Amino acid sequence: MDIFKHSFADGEVDLDDLNTYREEWLEMLISELHKEIWSVLGRSIFYMQFFHPDTEWGDQEKRVHEFCQQYVSERKNRYPNTKENRLWCLKFLYRFADEVENQC
Repeated sequence: MDIFKHSFADGEVDLDDLNTYREEWLEMLISELHKEIWSVLGRSIFYMQFFHPDTEWGDQEKRVHEFCQQYVSERKNRYPNTKENRLWCLKFLYRFADEVENQC
């Protein structure tokens, strides 16, 4: 069990339960999951730095950068198509989506 408490909403989910995740994520190949991770990370940084450069992002910008660092350090290890690596990608996407849910 990997219990995750939402940061902006009441409730928690078990990140080991595949029913937690978006159907589209579950259908993706491992390479597509990695592209999705890279895409959401880039969109978030672009949003903060270029759409809203005058906004004080505070700790959220730091956390987004930490997600980027975590992904970079794990990417090569998490690329083989294994059950464990797919779950790692799903958990990463879910946690990151929770982090940036306030970005439009």
